[in-house]
Order: sequence, then C-alpha cells, then structure tokens
Amino acid sequence: MDFKPTKLFIKYAFPNMISTAFISFYFTVDTIFVGQMIGTKALGAMGLTMPFIMISFALIDMIAVGSSVQIALRLGSGRFKQACGIFSFSLMSVFIFSCFVFLFGIFFIEPIANYLIDDKELAVLASQYTKVFALFCPAIMLCFMLDNYLRICKKPMYSMCVNIFVAFVNVVLDYIFMVVLGWGLFSAALATCIGLSLGTLLGFAPFVFGNLELKLSKAFINLKIIRNIIYNGSSEFLTNISTSLFVIAANALLLDIAGVQGVAILEVIFAINSLMASLIFSMCDGISPLVTYYYGAKNLKFVMALFWRTFIGSMMLGVIIMSIVFFGGDLMISFFSRDSDFIAASKEALIIFSPIYLCSWFIVFANSFFTALNKPACSLIISLSANLLLPLPFLFVLSSFFGVNGVWITPFAADFCAIWLAVYFLRKTIKSLN
Repeated sequence: MDFKPTKLFIKYAFPNMISTAFISFYFTVDTIFVGQMIGTKALGAMGLTMPFIMISFALIDMIAVGSSVQIALRLGSGRFKQACGIFSFSLMSVFIFSCFVFLFGIFFIEPIANYLIDDKELAVLASQYTKVFALFCPAIMLCFMLDNYLRICKKPMYSMCVNIFVAFVNVVLDYIFMVVLGWGLFSAALATCIGLSLGTLLGFAPFVFGNLELKLSKAFINLKIIRNIIYNGSSEFLTNISTSLFVIAANALLLDIAGVQGVAILEVIFAINSLMASLIFSMCDGISPLVTYYYGAKNLKFVMALFWRTFIGSMMLGVIIMSIVFFGGDLMISFFSRDSDFIAASKEALIIFSPIYLCSWFIVFANSFFTALNKPACSLIISLSANLLLPLPFLFVLSSFFGVNGVWITPFAADFCAIWLAVYFLRKTIKSLN
C-alpha cells in the first residue's frame, strides 16, 4: 500500500483548516458588524446568549464526532452497510432533536431572557438574537454533521468549498442587513442561519446524487452502538458544555465587576479566539478520521506517522498564533469597535489572555488523538479539567486578587495545569501502541 503521511497530512489538514477558519470567520464577522454598526450593548447581548446557543449545539457535536468514529472504524474494516446505517440513524436523531429546540425557542426563550437579565433593553436584544437560531435549528444543525461525514468520504475539498461559500453568503448578508437596511442585532443571527441552511443543502447533495461510500439507508443501530457514539462524542459534548458554563459564570462575574463593557470585551476575545484556535482544532480534526481509519485497519505505523506530523504542526501553530495575537492586538480589536476606551481595555485584556496558545494547542491535539483512537475517557477527563473543573475555581480566586485581569488570565492558568494530565495519558497510550 502506498502511504505518504506528509502528503496525506496536507491533503486532509489544510482543506479542513481553511474550511473551519471560514466557519469561525463568519461568526467573527457577525461580531465585527455588530460592534461597528450597533454598539457595545449589542456585543454584550451576543456575549450573554452565545454560551446558551453553544449548549444547544453540544449534543450535535457529540453525535457528529461519536458517529464519525464508529463510521470510520467500519469503513476501515469493510463493513459498509453498518456504516451507512449508523450515518442514517445519526442524521435522523439530530433532526428530531433540532425540532425540539425549535419548539423550545418559540415558547420559552423570551420569558427566560426577561427573567435572567435585569436590563430590559439587553433582554430584548438577547431574546431576539437567540430566537432566530432556534427557528432555524432544523435546517442549520445538520450542516455541522455533514462536514464530518464529507471528510470521512474523502471529500475534504468539497467540504472546504461549501464552508467558504457559506462564509461568503454570511458576510454579504451581514452587510445588506446591518449596513444597507440598518436592521438590528437579530439580523446578524439571520445572516448566519441563512448561510448555514444553504450549507446543509449543499452538504447533502453528494450523499443523494454522488457515488460516495456513505448513503442514506435503513437506520442501523443497537444499544452498543448508541453507547459507543455517546462515549466517543462525550469529550466534545462536555467540552462545549463546560466551556459554555465557564463563559456564563465569567459573564455573571464581569457584569458585577465591569458591567456590560466587560461582557462585550469577553465576547470580542472569544470571537478572536474562535478564529485563531479553530486553526489548531481543525488541523487535528482533519487528520482524526484518517487516524481512526488506519487504527481500524490495524496499521499502527501509519497512525504514529500521522501522530508526529500533527504534533509538530499543532505546536508550530500555537507559537505563531500567540505571536500574532500578542503583537497584533491593536489591529484586531479595532475591527470590532470605534470606541477608543473600549479598544484600549480590550487590547490589555487580549494581551493578558494570549499566553493560552502556548498551552491550548497541546490540549486540543491530545483530545483529538484520544478520540480518534476510540479512547474517549482520556479525552473526557482532560476536557473537563481544562474547561470546567480547573477554570471555575481559578476564575473566582484570580479575580478576587487581580480583579477583571484575573478573568482574562484564568484560561491560561487552567490549561497550564491540564497539560500535565494530557502528557500522562499520552505517554501511556503511545507506550501501548508501540
């Protein structure tokens, strides 16, 4: 078998990096348009609602990642019928869940926002923004899953093109809705949802009209497979949940010590972080189906070849991104606001936050590797530690000593401690493979 690990690494990692960068870019563009055209309070409303939106997407990530591992393992071992059955079951499950989110959004988002947020203008903005996502849920949730399945079917370039198109549509609609028509915060969500809905249609097309290994078929499922899907996807699920819970706690603390501006600054930091961190995540995520495929085929030499290339690539990206964020903070922040006081405060916060990239690359790399090797327990422990169990105590301890600066440095402190746990699990795993 002709195996060229560097060529495969480039073929799968780079398209996925570009693809995911564009996905992150259109969320970042929303934040830029909102900050420039509507203002700090609207940014604050986005910051308050985004963690709850991400929680609703957490289950989708769990099914997408968990089912991808199970599908890739079966394709690697030649069990194509089972792979198609799991693929069909996963799509059906997500669609049913998205319909429940749709109904929940119609009836409950507005009263919940009014109950949780004292500032009535902020509550209205938050409920309008969130309700648009809820209304589009049945159309947009499948988009994120199909991206995974296209890569399993050796269509990384097509997946990349779909995501670039979605990002382009979102930017154009943001401009039309907010700049030309002068619409409010809800239009940022509307632009994103229209783009993602088109992405779902384009993502489905190859599975319906193309000659891919995965096809819609009768659902194949049993309790063992369901357990494995949940087990394999639990790390991503709890990562999203725990990250969202941390942001909710940080927002509550920031409202108390820094007001709406503090929440808006955190939203800007996370908008920049989502774009930068997505490069590391997407590189590891792009290689993950390959690692699973070769692991399922018992080609451990190929697995380790991909392991070291991903390790080196992740480390280099971490250093490069940290340098860009540290030295280019002024330019980045200026895209989000024209308020000089807000820019100055955000720049200081971003510089304090930036060392996280010296640690986070290793956490992302280790989690991706464990998930690909069907070892989600290791990934789960690391994710929970890095995103919830360590950040929450650090958040309250560091903020009590350093005030608002303690909030910005908390993610770095948590990741630095979690690295040692990841090192321990990686050493054990590599030893067992060798």
